[in-house]
Amino acid sequence: MTNDIFSSRRFCLFIKQYAGENKKRFLQMTLGILGMLIFCTSILPVITGCYLHPSYNGIDTMWNKEESMFSFLLFLIVIISAASTFSSYDSKIKRISALTLPASTLEKFATCILFNVVAIYIVFFAGVLIADQIRVCTHICRSWRCNQTDSAQLSFLIRLYRR
Repeated sequence: MTNDIFSSRRFCLFIKQYAGENKKRFLQMTLGILGMLIFCTSILPVITGCYLHPSYNGIDTMWNKEESMFSFLLFLIVIISAASTFSSYDSKIKRISALTLPASTLEKFATCILFNVVAIYIVFFAGVLIADQIRVCTHICRSWRCNQTDSAQLSFLIRLYRR
């Protein structure tokens, strides 16, 4: 007995096809997410002088701003991802091609959800971890440069680079 609603073989084939057709878009989106996160957490505080206030003397002030910044960026990325979900329906030729693919509507929907929701969250949270580690390293480097006598930060940097 055949299942016309969902077939795991057909679903896997459709995922491979969808990933192959949209790999450039997904790579651009991944690099864009990572770039935005690194800019907002590592470069923006240096430009605005967030680390340079004399009363903070070695205290990382970005912890107060990071949660709201990440929430806003996640909201923005989800909106952009939702807008690009139906990019395969831009023109008449793309619509006909997408609608006549040998996959059920459930398989097409599950593939869009998998790539445009689940994958975006995974990429975003991995990017948050990477950007936060870069931010911590830039903060340590900046505070070490301002306070070159602090041997604990120097030994941390030496251990970090030896790994």
